[in-house]
Amino acid sequence: MERCRAELANGLGRPFVSDIHEMGLNDGAALKLAALCVGELEGNRATDSSFLKTPVGTGLVDVDWEPHHLGRFSDSEAADLRQLLLKKAKESAHWKECQSLSPVLENLRQVQDELREELKTIYLKRVIPGRCKYCPL
Repeated sequence: MERCRAELANGLGRPFVSDIHEMGLNDGAALKLAALCVGELEGNRATDSSFLKTPVGTGLVDVDWEPHHLGRFSDSEAADLRQLLLKKAKESAHWKECQSLSPVLENLRQVQDELREELKTIYLKRVIPGRCKYCPL
């Protein structure tokens, strides 16, 4: 998460702010970049279909990218932020923080697959298979 914050702050030249009404990056921007990085590791290319700019004043927009609020920017900075997020997400595969995450994601996929199979068994047989005295199988 710290790497995401640093990459965004340096790339956009804007600090992170705690008040959503101030101009600058919110924690949602770092969270979104982290989510995009995980998506890249899983082989899912980022799309910006849910990138939303909402006018809030003369030349200012609140920027959201479902489900994260990224911050308040000028209209041109919002476009730069979108491009920066997509660029950094692609670069993230080379970050050591993301490389150490790959085995964890692979393990998670295996556990999810095993869980799906177990749930399918429970759903189709309507019982939990086992060897206890209550198991009809």
